[in-house]
Amino acid sequence: MPGFKTRNVKVTIGGDSYLLRVLSDKQQLSDLRGHGKRLHISSAQWGLFGQLCITRAT
Repeated sequence: MPGFKTRNVKVTIGGDSYLLRVLSDKQQLSDLRGHGKRLHISSAQWGLFGQLCITRAT
């Protein structure tokens, strides 16, 4: 994704593995379309919601 540094993290929950592409820098914020603002997600909380892609790992 242009302009954002990401990293891949593998997480296992209940025997199922998932591959998460997450923001490398939790301070990165982009809400160009205002989705976060409409959901009352502040810039301080953005890192909690900054997951970019969730894929079932094999």
